[in-house]
Amino acid sequence: DGKQWRLETEHAPWAPRAYHNALSFDGKLWVFSGGNYLPEYIGYNDVWCSEDGVTWERVLEHAPWIPRTWFVAESYRDRLWIIGGFDNVNQANFAEIWYTEDGVNWQQMPTPEGFQPRHEPTTWIFEDSLWIAGGNNWPLLNDVWRLTILAEE
Repeated sequence: DGKQWRLETEHAPWAPRAYHNALSFDGKLWVFSGGNYLPEYIGYNDVWCSEDGVTWERVLEHAPWIPRTWFVAESYRDRLWIIGGFDNVNQANFAEIWYTEDGVNWQQMPTPEGFQPRHEPTTWIFEDSLWIAGGNNWPLLNDVWRLTILAEE
């Protein structure tokens, strides 16, 4: 009903963070990456999952991507996706697209020509496609990209 909230985990086992992402995928809750700017910057590239929101398992301490903040995540075609993001250490945006079917084995998808590095794009699933729009690359972007993965026959 939206009125009855219950604290499930007061202190999850991952380090306190912001600018991370979380979603539901393959019957589990997933939390990954992000960082903290105070008292000094630290970025993460870890991956956690939970079947109940109470007990959490670290799936990867260091995923193959560089620690990042301000990226987006989606669940599309039985895969978990992360797109873009910002590397505070090098003050750089990413044009990277990563995906996994199990949370452990990540692969980087080649980005199409013209796809600019970005953080904080907007993503959505529509007409069985993954859409990416805009983001920040100083200046802001206003492009729209569509990825359609055909069903395996």
